[in-house]
Amino acid sequence: MRGYFGIGVEGISKPSNLGAVTRTAHAFGASFTFTVSQGIEIREIEAVDTSDSSKSVPFYKFSSVEELLLPSGCSLIGIELTNDAIELPSFHHPRCAAYILGP
Repeated sequence: MRGYFGIGVEGISKPSNLGAVTRTAHAFGASFTFTVSQGIEIREIEAVDTSDSSKSVPFYKFSSVEELLLPSGCSLIGIELTNDAIELPSFHHPRCAAYILGP
C-alpha cells in the first residue's frame, strides 16, 4: 500500500526544536514538514539541522490553522497527551496523513 505522511508543529518557538523535528521527519521518511503559527524561518532551521533534511524534505510554513493547506485526501492527525488519546502503536494510520505536534 502506497501513501505518504508529513510531520508538522504548531507554535514552536526555538529553531533547535524545529530542527530536531525536521531531522526526525527526514529519518523516518516523511514526505514533507510544516509549521503553523510561528515565526521561525527555514534559514534558522538550516543552521541547526545537522542532517541537511531541509534540503531533502519539502518544508511549508503557514501563518495560521485557517491557512493550513494539505493535499486532497490527506488526514490531519493531532498528536496530544490526553486521557482520551489513542496510543500511536494501536492507532489506525491513514494511508495519507499529516501529523501535527503542539497545542
